[in-house]
Amino acid sequence: MKNSLNILIVLAALGLPCMGQDTPERYRDRVFDSHQLESDIQYGTLPVHLLDLYSPPASDVERVRPLVIYIHGGGFKNQSKVGVYQTRVCTTLARMGYVVVSIGYRLTDPIPDTVSYFEAMMRGLQDAKAAVRFFRKNAAVYGVDPNRVYATGSSAGSIIALHMAYLDSAKVPRWIRWGNVGGSFEGTSGTSGYSSTIQAVISCWGAIGDTSWMSGSNIPVYSVHGLDDTTVFYERIPSYKVFKFGSKHITEAAMRLGIVCGDRIFSNTGHTLDNNGARQDSAIQDFSRWLYLTQKSGSGRQGARK
Repeated sequence: MKNSLNILIVLAALGLPCMGQDTPERYRDRVFDSHQLESDIQYGTLPVHLLDLYSPPASDVERVRPLVIYIHGGGFKNQSKVGVYQTRVCTTLARMGYVVVSIGYRLTDPIPDTVSYFEAMMRGLQDAKAAVRFFRKNAAVYGVDPNRVYATGSSAGSIIALHMAYLDSAKVPRWIRWGNVGGSFEGTSGTSGYSSTIQAVISCWGAIGDTSWMSGSNIPVYSVHGLDDTTVFYERIPSYKVFKFGSKHITEAAMRLGIVCGDRIFSNTGHTLDNNGARQDSAIQDFSRWLYLTQKSGSGRQGARK
């Protein structure tokens, strides 16, 4: 009931009608029974810069589609672009009509201290930005809309996605050791000359270094989190290592700043929604509907030019 009420509130806030589910609609519902997968596309200059691309079937007549960048978790230390949750997200969204990519990025192990955690995040941030630039350059090749690029992920991946949305070069903490990060804020991982901005972010059990970095932004944000998450805390400060603020504080900041936002909170549930497939599927349905509504309202459309 709570979730249904939240959807109605969002519909009213965006000035959209309350639509029934009788007729499947692209980007809101599954409109295809299959998808295409192309693995190990090189998007940057390093060997790790590979991505898997999930897209609607060849029969799809739409040629300009929103792009979702998925960034895997693993505490910036491990895991990869291939996994159970990313496959669940990528296949579901591709069958709704999106183009979705799961990226590999530079990992760091060991990570000896909190400063090193932020630096590890920054390397992942540079790589994710490179992926966005790659698709802006090759938008016609892959049939994506350069003005509708969204980011999501799991855990550390969502931490990267949130900082893609709200961190800029002027906000990077002064204690960062750029020699450890390499290059500039944007990085040097290929496809220069294109914007790396995103138009919305969906955080799945993620956190941000400082919610004050959200000030001055209008990038919509949706958060999924378990209340009993003891890896990345929903409410406790710090949420995870040097990343102080979890989903509760992110949503509160967005509301205070007038940023379009939404959330799906699971009680009696831990990190990754306890790897419960039914809960994860429910969360994906909710955040995809929110993204659909955000696109319909135009609140997630911002210029992609640099």
